[in-house]
Amino acid sequence: TELYFKKMWTEFIWENKLIVNSKKTVPFEYFQELRKDFYLVTNLPEEDKESPILAANMYGKSKFGEDLLVNMTVEKIEGNEINRKWTIKFRAKTKSLALALGEAIKIP
Repeated sequence: TELYFKKMWTEFIWENKLIVNSKKTVPFEYFQELRKDFYLVTNLPEEDKESPILAANMYGKSKFGEDLLVNMTVEKIEGNEINRKWTIKFRAKTKSLALALGEAIKIP
């Protein structure tokens, strides 16, 4: 639930924040890839997939059973198809997991 996510977000002290530029034209496409690559669950509705702005909270577990949280915000800047401002925050209880997630991410 959203309340449980917020509670965990405040408890997990380690954060790795990435700001990336992407050539993808549909933010939802990268969101789907991120979910698949990290086996994340979310409650983002399908109707948001054409929006130029996407904000999603996701939850997953590492191979070792550690909880991890991801917040992804994507803004498609109109008039410039190449430049996208994407913010992805990984949060975890341990520093090593938060850093490893950031290093494992694929930037399209």
